[in-house]
Amino acid sequence: MANSERTEEMQENYQRNGTLQEQLPKARKQAVGSTEIFRFADGLDITLMILGILASLVNGACLPLMSLVLGEMSDHLISGCLVQTNTTNYRNCTQSQEKLNENMITLTLCYVGIGVAALIFGYMQISFWVMAAARQTKRIRKEFFHSILAQDISWFDGCDIGELNTRMADDINKINDGIGDKIALLFQNMSTFLIGLAIGLVKGWKLTLVTLSTSPLIMASAAVCSRMVISLTSKELSAYSKAGAVAEEVLSSIRTVIAFGAQEKEIQRYTENLKDAKDIGIKKAIASKLSLGAVYFFMNGTYGLAFWYGTSLIFSGEPGYTIGTVLAVFFSVIHSSYCIGAAAPHFETFTVARGAAFNIFQIIDKKPSIDNFSTTGYKPECIEGTVEFKNVSFSYPSRPTMKILKGLNLKIKSGQTVALVGPSGSGKSTAVQLLQRLYDPEDGSITVDEKDIRGLNVRHYREHIGVVSQEPVLFGTTIRNNIKYGRDGVTDEEMEKAAKEANAYDFIMEFPKKFNTLVGEKGAQMSGGQKQRIAIARALVRNPKILILDEATSALDAESESAVQAALEKASKGRTTIVVAHRLSTIRSADLIVTIKDGMVVEKGTHTELMAKQGLYCSLAMSQPPVKKLTVPNTLSILLDNTMKAKDLTDFFVFSSSYGVSLPVSWGTGLDPSQSNGSSSLESAVSPKSSLRPRISFTSASNKLDIKRTDEQESLTCSAERKSSCASPCAKSSLRSGCMEQLERSTQDAEKSLPEVSLLKIFKLNKSEWPFVILGTLASVLNGTVHPIFSIIFAKIITMFEDKNKATLKHDAEMYSMIFVILGIICFVSYFMQGLFYGTAGEILTLRLRHLAFKTMLYQDIAWFDDKENSTGALTTTLAIDIAQIQGATSSRVGVLTQNATNMGLSIIISLTYGWEMTLLIVSIAPVLALTGMIETAAVTGFANKDRQELKRAGKIATEAVENIRTIVSLTREKAFEQMYEETLQTQHRNTLKKAQIIGSCYAFSHAFVYFAYAAGFRFGAFLVQAGRMTPQGMFIVFTAIAYGAMAIGEALVWAPEYSKARSGAAHLFALLEKKPTIDSCSQKGKKPDACEGNLEFREVSFFYPCRPDVLILQGFSLRVEKGQTVAFVGSSGCGKTTSVQLLQRFYDPARGQVLFDGVDAKDLNVQWLRSQIAIVSQEPLLFNCSIAENIAYGDHSRAVPLDEIKEVANAANIHSFIEGLPEKYDTQVGLKGVQLSGGQKQRIAIARALLRKPKILLLDEATSALDNENEKVVQHALDKARKGRTCLVVAHRLSTIQNADLIVVLHKGKVKEQGTHEELLRNRGMYFKLVNAQSVH
Repeated sequence: MANSERTEEMQENYQRNGTLQEQLPKARKQAVGSTEIFRFADGLDITLMILGILASLVNGACLPLMSLVLGEMSDHLISGCLVQTNTTNYRNCTQSQEKLNENMITLTLCYVGIGVAALIFGYMQISFWVMAAARQTKRIRKEFFHSILAQDISWFDGCDIGELNTRMADDINKINDGIGDKIALLFQNMSTFLIGLAIGLVKGWKLTLVTLSTSPLIMASAAVCSRMVISLTSKELSAYSKAGAVAEEVLSSIRTVIAFGAQEKEIQRYTENLKDAKDIGIKKAIASKLSLGAVYFFMNGTYGLAFWYGTSLIFSGEPGYTIGTVLAVFFSVIHSSYCIGAAAPHFETFTVARGAAFNIFQIIDKKPSIDNFSTTGYKPECIEGTVEFKNVSFSYPSRPTMKILKGLNLKIKSGQTVALVGPSGSGKSTAVQLLQRLYDPEDGSITVDEKDIRGLNVRHYREHIGVVSQEPVLFGTTIRNNIKYGRDGVTDEEMEKAAKEANAYDFIMEFPKKFNTLVGEKGAQMSGGQKQRIAIARALVRNPKILILDEATSALDAESESAVQAALEKASKGRTTIVVAHRLSTIRSADLIVTIKDGMVVEKGTHTELMAKQGLYCSLAMSQPPVKKLTVPNTLSILLDNTMKAKDLTDFFVFSSSYGVSLPVSWGTGLDPSQSNGSSSLESAVSPKSSLRPRISFTSASNKLDIKRTDEQESLTCSAERKSSCASPCAKSSLRSGCMEQLERSTQDAEKSLPEVSLLKIFKLNKSEWPFVILGTLASVLNGTVHPIFSIIFAKIITMFEDKNKATLKHDAEMYSMIFVILGIICFVSYFMQGLFYGTAGEILTLRLRHLAFKTMLYQDIAWFDDKENSTGALTTTLAIDIAQIQGATSSRVGVLTQNATNMGLSIIISLTYGWEMTLLIVSIAPVLALTGMIETAAVTGFANKDRQELKRAGKIATEAVENIRTIVSLTREKAFEQMYEETLQTQHRNTLKKAQIIGSCYAFSHAFVYFAYAAGFRFGAFLVQAGRMTPQGMFIVFTAIAYGAMAIGEALVWAPEYSKARSGAAHLFALLEKKPTIDSCSQKGKKPDACEGNLEFREVSFFYPCRPDVLILQGFSLRVEKGQTVAFVGSSGCGKTTSVQLLQRFYDPARGQVLFDGVDAKDLNVQWLRSQIAIVSQEPLLFNCSIAENIAYGDHSRAVPLDEIKEVANAANIHSFIEGLPEKYDTQVGLKGVQLSGGQKQRIAIARALLRKPKILLLDEATSALDNENEKVVQHALDKARKGRTCLVVAHRLSTIQNADLIVVLHKGKVKEQGTHEELLRNRGMYFKLVNAQSVH
């Protein structure tokens, strides 16, 4: 009985844990075996676990032994004194007083002995198992991470990265929960069950069997309900995981969402997914309370049945039955059957752990076809670098029906520079991936130095390959570490040398921390150009035999590019270099150019040979965008003076035609002027090896204004990109100091701890559900009265044998037994009501809070997202976990509190009435119990927070590794990441070992103390009864009422960690909800002019990014753009091109000066209206995980866009025919971030999306950079059409794309250096002229 109170606590805990870990794996059929889950245990773990099990078996025996002692004591108290003297005058009871005293002392000592055993063995069982679990979990985490890093790339193509991270965090936590102290508790419960049953059968088998007869009902009801709860929990979690996926996608693409004003749409999409979770959550709350209600109903029924039958046995004179026997048997059996119930949640946790382990172990055991850690295979001393593709066929395992390579044959001699060209999707990048052995070909073979690469040791082989790709991946650490990731044991000298060769040394030395500057998550603090140069340094430091360049210089501005191009040209000497290129100008000096189409080699030869053939290469070369003609004489003389060191006229021709010089064909080039090799987008998407010639791609990644990460997010998020450039006098101006002070203040504020959140404030969140809360609370009050009433009836039954009148006794016994059944019915009904009302209130609250939090996040400033505290991961965690924790502290918890308060209050009142002295004694003991509970809570909460921090760090490393697996594999850096991951796990592991001691001690003390309390209480009670100050009935009432009241308090304390979690969750949440953005995207304020002309003006604009106030990006920048003009921004990385575009979109406000639209300050205009006039196409467009049609319709949220209109803009963006060729046409899903599409396809969908907005102002940020020649021409044409009648701002690195602009503005260090048309600027022979030269001199 003592424990029946705890049923609720345990069931609640169990179900609460189910809810809170929003994480539960999907309901799984498969699970690992009961012993297999311990396969990572070593000798010490096994010893600890065996000792823990033995300790838990001993501990489990304490409870049944206590019932024996209780039975003896009751007999002594009642029969020993009272039954012999047929009187109610207790003072006459002298004859057996001494004997009674002796017996009472012996029994009291028995209690103390049981308490001591519980103390020692309780500590052992918990701490040993927690320690063993921590040690095994650490091993599992290591093995799992190792196994993931060992998998081949095709495995990653087919699995969800987000899910892997969840597995790493949550599933392994579940295993930890399932193989720790829960198992000790499971064995303890089993031991209690078996020993209790044995004692019952020995002491009184008839009563035992009758009592047991109801236990199948109890078990069945608990099992059915827990089954329901489990299935509902997994449904709820899968429903929430859909919403979580939406949140993650939206937050990681926040710039795109804000630019297109799609916040409301995304909030709606998120909330829709939450509604399913809410409905299931309400059902789950009802089911979990119903299971409790059913258990209590059957338990109270059993009490009634047992007492009725027990008293009948005593009446009928059954030998050996006294009220003490009845009590001993009754409690032993009740404890036993209760223990099965109590064991269920632990068993369930173990089962969940086995289910979670199934997937984890499956991945651990998965043998990859290409094992990144493999030690087998031939390791040649040196690799010459002769590469041959022999009849290679290949299709990606994730799309087996689409053949990419169809019998590719190609031989590359050692030291040759070979360029692969061809239209998008022809298999260029695939061939390069096969060469890195990221995949193995289906047919044919690839050999290096005549040896099949499948026979070589994969790590050793990859160490000889250097890769520089178009979108380089940097890791969230320092520049030094990023370069040193190139290979093991890089010295500082080698690192600096590589940085110099990659033209990165100068800008790195400008940072305050130089090589120790952090690059930010995914390199976000660096501009595209800076990232690219660091990546090139990283490749060069490897000193590879085979160099693969995938548009390696596409992201650089003209100045850097020529230097890097030269560096790469140097780097490729003596190495086999393979260049994948779209921009043909970058590869004209290659030893061999190979044209690939549909997975086969169509033609190969040098540039001159292929041009003569007039085949595919020639048509690709001729399909460059047409250019404006300039009269030759004046320009030509300039060009000849300054720039012509041309190796041949063809080179000169390409230069001249790109830059608008028209030459007579008779110059002997044999080329038609239309074959301008002006740089185009084809080039940029692919060419790794822009490195081949100093003709530089103007595609900058610094222009990669993926809306998310701009050119100067580089400097944006603040790389002190050009510290020197900002150290102008202006940098020290008042503007700066004022802003700096303000910024320092705000950061100090942020550093202060979050505001304390009171219990009341948390409960107030549930205000609008007050009818539900009130009804639920009434049900809780009703439920709280059950135990005090129970204690009175219980005492009456024990002491009713004082009266010898059989008829009265029989009547009383029947009446009391009926009251038990009625109490059971009350429990059932009140629990059902609590589940229904509190469940509804709690789920509505969770939905509302998630909705509010998500909405608040989406309407924050972009600057808020730049803060590393607000990374996507941190924000999705807030939505998933913090809010679930708040729900854990409101609604149903209020019910438990109310119920416990009612219980305790009534118990104390009743007890004081029946015996105030004993009440005071027991009440004075209660605080000690409370104190141990609090120590445990504080300790556990402290450790939980530390754990969370450490695991979050480990999770960050793991996530970064998994997301950038290709880079890690090509750098063979798996072991470095594994080591970092292990180091972060180490501190968390040490914490857990400390935690094991504290939890073990507190658990042991609080459980043993109950026995000591019994000893003291009964001893004192016996003394009071002897002294005549109290009746035995009073003593039993006080004891049961207060003991259970104290347990109710204990249960309220168990809730304390939930409450502290809720408070920290609520503190975070309120801080978020109260955060007011400076640029409020949902504000209705501001002017909404009837029409937008499209005149723009920057007036004396100065600006720095809020997270990097020490770097001024724009300094007194002034520029007017007339309506309908096309204005191009050019300049080196970090000069402020992309920043000015972001100021136009009002992502930020200038620190000084104004941005004007049609003469009105942007700050005075309505933000939504302003953004609705603008559309942006960026270099790395972000698509959402929905259909192509929905992605295009994303351009306009003000209406439902008809399919015809979608098709029309798709046509304009030259993507319509491609979409129509897909099996599902416009309903084709594009995958997360558009992974199912190529760069060119994504780009065209993004252009269609922008055109759909019918914007007045069009912002193009290298919009055609990802396209090949054929597409580029068409898209460029579409963009030219789209620009008509609109103001258009183009951010460009590749100058050929912007010669026709009405105005070209050259930015330098945040100011306008010069402006004019292409021809004017060439005549000025200033900075633009130099840029043109840098891009064209051969």
